[in-house]
Amino acid sequence: MNEALDQYLRRQMWQVRRVQQALASVGAGHVMPHDEVVADFVREGLFTPEEYAAELREARADMEESAE
Repeated sequence: MNEALDQYLRRQMWQVRRVQQALASVGAGHVMPHDEVVADFVREGLFTPEEYAAELREARADMEESAE
């Protein structure tokens, strides 16, 4: 149990550090248009355009459902 908790906390701390780094980067003016980011992710094989579109539809539906 302690090992699982330790792994969870390490992963969460890594994510927080990455968000902090990203916010600092944005604050410094290092930004990229969303379409370019998506294109890079597709080129790197992180997802296909179809997978991205499906995730986007699902996220929008979740947001609309939460707003109700």
